[in-house]
Amino acid sequence: MTAILHPARARRMRVKLPPRPHHDAHLRPLGQLGEGGALIVPFTEPSYTDALFADLLADNWQQRLLDRRTYDTDQHDIPRLSPPVHAKTNVILFELACAMPGTPPVAPNKIDSMGFVLRRLTSSGQNLIWRKQNKKPLGWYKIAQPAQFEADPDPGRQMELAPGKSDDALAAVAALRNQTALPAEEVFDLYRAPPDVCAKLGKTVLFGTLPLASLDTSPAAEDAVDYAALTGTDAEALNAHLSRLIQQGQAEDFDKAGQVLSRSWKAQEQTEDSGLTDLAELLRQSQNELGLEAGTQASRSLLAELNSIRLPMTQTNSGVVTSTYAAGDWLIAAAPILLGEQTNSGNLRMPLRWPFRSSAKGATLLAKAKAALSERAGEFQPDTPKFDNDNWLYHVKPFVRLSHGPECPIRLVWGQHSRTFRIRPWWDSDAPPVKIGLPDVSDLKDVKPNVAFEMPPILANLLNKDPKKLADGEGSKPSGVGLGWLCSFSIPIITICAFIVLNIFLSLFNIFFSWMLWIKICIPIPVKKEGA
Repeated sequence: MTAILHPARARRMRVKLPPRPHHDAHLRPLGQLGEGGALIVPFTEPSYTDALFADLLADNWQQRLLDRRTYDTDQHDIPRLSPPVHAKTNVILFELACAMPGTPPVAPNKIDSMGFVLRRLTSSGQNLIWRKQNKKPLGWYKIAQPAQFEADPDPGRQMELAPGKSDDALAAVAALRNQTALPAEEVFDLYRAPPDVCAKLGKTVLFGTLPLASLDTSPAAEDAVDYAALTGTDAEALNAHLSRLIQQGQAEDFDKAGQVLSRSWKAQEQTEDSGLTDLAELLRQSQNELGLEAGTQASRSLLAELNSIRLPMTQTNSGVVTSTYAAGDWLIAAAPILLGEQTNSGNLRMPLRWPFRSSAKGATLLAKAKAALSERAGEFQPDTPKFDNDNWLYHVKPFVRLSHGPECPIRLVWGQHSRTFRIRPWWDSDAPPVKIGLPDVSDLKDVKPNVAFEMPPILANLLNKDPKKLADGEGSKPSGVGLGWLCSFSIPIITICAFIVLNIFLSLFNIFFSWMLWIKICIPIPVKKEGA
């Protein structure tokens, strides 16, 4: 006799019961052929999926996949994988099996979702994850806690919707999962092989492609230079480079003391005996390297510190200073005259001397100058590409989310990380070269222009001058008045001209570098005759 419960009573009892236990599953390299947690196979065929499935359906599929693993290794035996520009697609292959005798494949309806992450390794072996927010790249971030190494890459799934939770808790978790603004690790898709492939192998086969090229950049330079942190010879070289006037030192008199500044002095061309060398060096550094007028936090701090130095402008016969000028403000006012050769409309004068700087004052000035230099370097340092360094190390780590029924929470299963690898530089390609056909000399008259350049009047007037006079430096300065020009050329003709000039320069540089043997390979080929 079987007792039948009312459906409502059965639902209430299921809520009170503990979740049904999961049986373990293994996510491992297909056929146990991989080194580490993934089998990585490069394909050269344009339709890599057709080639992949054909290999998997063959009786000797293991050997066919192993024969394709032709990537080379570096001096440390680390594989170097080719990016897509080398005409290769790197496919990663896994199998998903139940952890029970015979390791049967996991049924497709048990797979809720799946994917893999690509992580970077630091020199100390720490994992970095590439994060995005609203599809906008945030850059590489360190995994701070060991528990985060195998946390769900979707932050909204890190809270499980398990049975027995209150309605408020379920609503809160559901709202969190619907958040799209949460920073999250970038995840790449895994796919299940077609049913005939899985049936032939008796395995649940998963595959994906390694993303070894990207236009993403980190919005902030992660390797920004901290000049204050330099030590040893690096610090000594930087201190020697920075002007002596912002370091500890005695007062320094100027030869042109008290004179009205003149743009004819041309500070950038001063020599050691002119009396302007140290000041010109500080002017150049304050304008260019230190960004004294940039208005940033570090530059304002440096300007305030420089303004605490009072430059003596006039004094009595007995040496008593009667007027001073803040050093930072004076540098800003003098730069357009001495560097930009502008007219000194305000009759700005040369200070009598640069005052004495104590060791404490010199250390403070130097520290603030280095902070401004670090900030300035960050302004000119471009965003860091995702795959910026050829020496960076990477590995991939796959995962699947398994479902065992509506009453059970989704279970996250991670595979082991793959073998560490590098990405080959774009210029280090082993793919066949691209062939570009050029017309015969006898056919040049038939080559039509196929690209047009629009030139503004100034550039057109300049190019229309006598080339010989321009080469001799006799060309007059073009005016801004005139007609614009639309000039059409043939790309094959441009290529031939560039090819001739390139060969001339390669021959000249070969005298010094002896590189012709490697950078230029010419092989004779018979010309196909008409009707052959």
